[in-house]
Amino acid sequence: MSVFAIVHPTGLLGQEIRQLLGRESKSWTELRLLASDETEVGSLTDIGGNAAMVAKLEEESLRGVEVAFLCGDAEGTAQAIDQLDPTTVAVIASSSAASEVGLPVVHGVNSSSLAAGTDRLLLSPHPGVILLAQLVQPLLDLGLTTCSATLVMPASTSEKRGMDELFAQTRSIVAMVEEREQNIFGRQLAFNLYPDTLAPGTLAQQLRAIFQEGPPIVAQTIQGSIFHGISASVHLTFAEDPGLAAFKEALEATSALEFNQADQVSSTIDAAASDEILLDDPQTDGHGGYWLWAVMDNLVGGARNALEIAQAALGK
Repeated sequence: MSVFAIVHPTGLLGQEIRQLLGRESKSWTELRLLASDETEVGSLTDIGGNAAMVAKLEEESLRGVEVAFLCGDAEGTAQAIDQLDPTTVAVIASSSAASEVGLPVVHGVNSSSLAAGTDRLLLSPHPGVILLAQLVQPLLDLGLTTCSATLVMPASTSEKRGMDELFAQTRSIVAMVEEREQNIFGRQLAFNLYPDTLAPGTLAQQLRAIFQEGPPIVAQTIQGSIFHGISASVHLTFAEDPGLAAFKEALEATSALEFNQADQVSSTIDAAASDEILLDDPQTDGHGGYWLWAVMDNLVGGARNALEIAQAALGK
């Protein structure tokens, strides 16, 4: 009997994990939906098309759980961790979680090092880290020396309240209303672009934990006025130029990546609801390095990674 639980199942990422588990119901026999937030407790939702109720997170509610997906804020996550059984695999799925909370894992990159029955507190890292890790992994054998990226982040990394604020700001501007909601982003985000408020070094810290002795990977995050999906402009250099054909061949061999076959450059809309990271043909920089443009559905990518590393930790 496999008992799974999702803590904070009505948030954007929690919803995505719930939908994935609903489609893959053979992996569990019982799925508990739990929350510490009183506004979420008692919510009526669904699992695989069947009605389900969100119960209150209490001391006994996580007993016997094999895998718990923790999708809430830092306070809710800490409370859930304190109540876990010693044998429970906890997958922390929060874009704001720090590396110290658990071992950052990206499926297909460092998930093979997980030991079934040993690794119990896992972090499904920031979606930008998932994207970059999947790009970097197949290029290591080509002598990759540096990776520098600019990531444009969507409002959905601040959950539904971030998307709601962006929508409210957009509506106010179009209606020429001077008073605009700024509780989440602290400024006008609609029709705007500025550096993200993510703590400096968060992505680099998680990437170091994943790649250990790998090449330096640096990333700047920009807050974009889009609702959904990450876009990334990535520059990569090598000890020796591997050549465009070998560079592209290495990326094509990775199941998490898919090259765009359309006539126009890919966008975040093209990656919506896709399990894969969508790439455009690489461009040389004229000095032995390469530019890549990549897009990923941040919610689907985060949820899929959380589920796959849980399965890896269970030895499945």
